[in-house]
Amino acid sequence: MQLKINKINKKFGDLDVLVDCELKVMDGELVTLLGPSGCGKTTLLRCLAGFEIPDSGNVFLGNQEVTNVPCNKRNVGFVFQNYALFPHLTVAKNVDYGLAVRSVPSKKRKELVDKTLALVGLNYLDNRYPKQLSGGQQQRVALARALILEPKILLLDEAFNALDAKLRISMQIELRKLVKKVGITTICVTHDQIEALTISDRIAIMNQGRIDQIGTPSDIYERPNTEFVAEFLGTANIFIRKVNNGVVQLARGLELSTNYNGEVTIVVRPEDFYITSENCKEGWIGTVAFKRLLGPTIELEIAVDEVENLLRLSIPRREGENLNVGKQVNVSLTDKKNLVVIPHKVEL
Repeated sequence: MQLKINKINKKFGDLDVLVDCELKVMDGELVTLLGPSGCGKTTLLRCLAGFEIPDSGNVFLGNQEVTNVPCNKRNVGFVFQNYALFPHLTVAKNVDYGLAVRSVPSKKRKELVDKTLALVGLNYLDNRYPKQLSGGQQQRVALARALILEPKILLLDEAFNALDAKLRISMQIELRKLVKKVGITTICVTHDQIEALTISDRIAIMNQGRIDQIGTPSDIYERPNTEFVAEFLGTANIFIRKVNNGVVQLARGLELSTNYNGEVTIVVRPEDFYITSENCKEGWIGTVAFKRLLGPTIELEIAVDEVENLLRLSIPRREGENLNVGKQVNVSLTDKKNLVVIPHKVEL
């Protein structure tokens, strides 16, 4: 089912929580609303579910406008951050709950419960209670309870928050496989950049009630359109420079051509640097200030006199084994084509 929101606005008192939010989600697509706490992403999700009514704007499911339709009439599945399982009911009874409320015949309910629990890999735990389950198992019960009603779309609010780091990653992969197998349109809310990159077909990055950018994970990572987006999705080295006659001086011997005028922000990702101990005509001379092993890669911070902030680099582990704190290094760019130049808005 396709979903579309058109210029959604929402205030709580004098606070603008949502401002002109627009988004179109295609049938079967998995889209993540990504942003910091308080940016409005959960409020937007609640407007889609019908738990909140926007002050203005429209919500469409398929060709039907549902802006003012009550949540129980929208046929939308919702997985809450705390899963909201009934502690006194077994796994099977939790999943069956919505069918029982709808007075579905008991034989049909049993068939659907068995089928849905098998889908999420929990049919062997049907008689256990929530307190007897792990966090990942509880999450799958919540997913099964939402999916058994065959909703038009599935909404998840910070669904992986309560899980430990290792389980969170495996459940993210499992969720993506599951919703793609079912073919259901899915919208997830998260503040976790890695989660968004892992599960999403597209990401909508939110900031102060607005959707700043929408695109595939690779599009947004490689071509952020604002400094906020660049820094929020992944790690970014930010340089503020002034354009002179179509040229930006980034560092010693490093010049970029651009069609922009005035001040610009230049974004360099950590993996777009390389290090050499030999003298280099282009780049920075600095000292290793911090080193951290991250499995196959090493994260470095380089102190450079002419740069206010430390340069943050990510290099293959074997290339950085001898780069200890205090060592002087030359830093340059792997390819200037990877840089992102963002023009500053001119205040009128």
